[in-house]
Amino acid sequence: LNVHGVVAVNILQTYALTNYRALCRRGVLWIGQTCNLRCHFCYFLDKIMDRNHPEHDFFELDKLKAMCKTLVDVYGNNSVDIQGGEPTIYRHITQLIQYCNEIGLKPTLITNGQVLANPEKCRQLKEAGVYDLLISVHGLGQRYDKIVVVNGAAARLQKAIDNVAAAGIPFRFNCVLCTDALPDLLGVARLAVAKRARAVNFIAFNPFIDQACGGKRSAENVPKYSEVVEYLIPAIDLLDANGIEVNVRYLPFCLFPEKYRQFVQNFQQIVYDLHEWESAGEAWSGAEPQRQTHAALSEPIDFFRHIEALRL
Repeated sequence: LNVHGVVAVNILQTYALTNYRALCRRGVLWIGQTCNLRCHFCYFLDKIMDRNHPEHDFFELDKLKAMCKTLVDVYGNNSVDIQGGEPTIYRHITQLIQYCNEIGLKPTLITNGQVLANPEKCRQLKEAGVYDLLISVHGLGQRYDKIVVVNGAAARLQKAIDNVAAAGIPFRFNCVLCTDALPDLLGVARLAVAKRARAVNFIAFNPFIDQACGGKRSAENVPKYSEVVEYLIPAIDLLDANGIEVNVRYLPFCLFPEKYRQFVQNFQQIVYDLHEWESAGEAWSGAEPQRQTHAALSEPIDFFRHIEALRL
């Protein structure tokens, strides 16, 4: 949602802008904190590194199916972001995508794209019915390799984006605004234009979950907001000029000249942002039993009582 009330609407396999405010109905699944990269800003890095953590291992398919059914039947979700860890390395990912489609839940994968350097994997996801991909592009070249702590990852990512575009799978980009990524923001925008990404989300380096302690946030990896804006504005200009949606989360509106504020959203806009998660379903799917591999699912929550309890 921008300040003029413009939201993005997905209709079948098309993508368009509209002034109609629609409440978000997108759910989210965390399917296990196992990953093939080690991004230094990752919310879940401690869980990814700890093989014994109760959230580390991938879930059994039956548990994920039950969660999907709850998101549809109880919370009215009609789409879902599937993330890990890294969902493309989950052994049952095609079956999970197929099941989502069977129950009316459009499946998106939030992915680092490394596995998709293999065109056969792209073919499998497309045949399974993946709705679109939200690809993490946190820089380019050597800077990207440094950010994700894996040599050669940038080359695989570029090949993956080429493969995804060639396969005709719709995709969007996520770009975390860490210090190392800033010099590449315009390059990320150029890549999005060249490959016709649906949208680019620029995401501030937020102190959530594993980032909240242990010195993970410092002046070395978290830039000043004023520095972020300096790099962001040319990237926004290029994307907007080429008709690609820009979504900046979550930075103060006052940092930007007025004409750029339409691209910025904060928490008040989330309920109308179709890229975000529906609050009631997320409160349930994000609860501990739905995040731990071997825990039994908890009963669906009454969202209003949940909010009331948080205020006590």
